[in-house]
Amino acid sequence: VAGVSGQWEVAVKKLDTGQAASYHSNTPIVSASLYKLFVMYEVFRQRDAGTLRLDERLVITPSAAAEDAAIGNLKFTVGSSVPISTLLDRMIAASDNTAALTLTRRVGLDNVNRTLQTIGLTHSRLDFTNDNITTADDVADLLERIALGHAVSRDASRQMLDLLLGQELNDLLPATLPTDVPVAHKT
Repeated sequence: VAGVSGQWEVAVKKLDTGQAASYHSNTPIVSASLYKLFVMYEVFRQRDAGTLRLDERLVITPSAAAEDAAIGNLKFTVGSSVPISTLLDRMIAASDNTAALTLTRRVGLDNVNRTLQTIGLTHSRLDFTNDNITTADDVADLLERIALGHAVSRDASRQMLDLLLGQELNDLLPATLPTDVPVAHKT
């Protein structure tokens, strides 16, 4: 990334050997849609704790839909009742903001932030009043936990991995890879 415009953070780790490389990987930056990984983790944490069910239905509110409606990308009907499992899929696979806001409200912003601190992702924070912040190291740590089956539980990790493998926005990271190479990622 040297000489390429923009602010870059890179964290790469070969999980079978532990070999790693990084570039400015612990500098806090605006997370953009990567914050949805943290919401996904919290949904599964609460599911495993028994305080949430994936078949639970949530109502799409006007405020949750406002951002997608403003850009002409609203995929849900305001007032409709949608299963958490569908919201999870759309939040990850299509990076749907309405789904993300609906899920964040259900699990609680403070709960997401508390969980991030508890699991050691101390440079990440959701703050919809200002900016959501993370680092490449924090995101890499969470993705490693998911890949190794250590994110919440083995079952939760597998389900999170399946969601990430279902990503529909593949014009960046996997774009130059052979089509038969599975890439679990969040755009």
